[in-house]
Amino acid sequence: MRRIAWPTVLALAAALTVCAGHAGAEPAGAHPHAKHRVLHVLRAGHVLRPGEVLVSPHGRYRAQLHRGRLIVSRGAGHWTFATPKAGRGAVVRLTRTGQLRLTAGHRPRWSAGTRGAGSRVALRVSDRGVLALTGHGGAVWTSVWRDACPRRRGALVLVDISRQLARACDGGQQLRVTPVTTGASAIGDGTPTGTWTVQAKIRDTTLYPASGGAYPVKYWVPYDGAYGMHDASWQKFRYGSARYKRHGSHGCVHVPLPMMAWLFHWVRVGATTVTVHR
Repeated sequence: MRRIAWPTVLALAAALTVCAGHAGAEPAGAHPHAKHRVLHVLRAGHVLRPGEVLVSPHGRYRAQLHRGRLIVSRGAGHWTFATPKAGRGAVVRLTRTGQLRLTAGHRPRWSAGTRGAGSRVALRVSDRGVLALTGHGGAVWTSVWRDACPRRRGALVLVDISRQLARACDGGQQLRVTPVTTGASAIGDGTPTGTWTVQAKIRDTTLYPASGGAYPVKYWVPYDGAYGMHDASWQKFRYGSARYKRHGSHGCVHVPLPMMAWLFHWVRVGATTVTVHR
């Protein structure tokens, strides 16, 4: 299975927002240039402790514990993300089930809501100050694309047209999040909104929309007859772009190939819900 490079994930995340979280003065007393044990990645089953720092590739940003919370900062004058305070003895744990959480005295104080994302996930910081948890297919959670899964049972793909974003949720936990391209609404090809159930999973087929043309895809997951999710090798602009309004799909949901491959294997026919909303 192909994997998406994590710098690409972070570049897409940063492109969706003017600011990657909270901009402002760094919390008083933080010492981003103090000597710490330097890490470049935190993998499942490992812990980030006080005195350790997770550094971006070019060293511009770093994630570290400060006064009981996890912060992402650049120098002494700018920070992009901070968790709530957990108190003394706080550590950051990335569990073997993919849950990113802040604990104190082994009691959870904050979590990213990513339990079930898998054991092969990793946490990194980008040179734009985005903290990102990634796995097979792409992003699981970032400080820009935070958990927004509804607290409900069952597997769900949640497509947000206004943000051009889709989330894979299970039991209220966010397993993956990805930019997408929906229907060209400005020319009458908008993606219908509503709730359905996955109807089929088909490999290596060709789609023939009513408006004409033939579109070969590697993964096709219909949920409403002619409407479904699929890869789109012919798309020439970035996923998540506002260009979808005139240059988007005929109504389907275009998903980047690595993430579509992951989704294809994750969804279950007749059991996974798909909800599309504006």
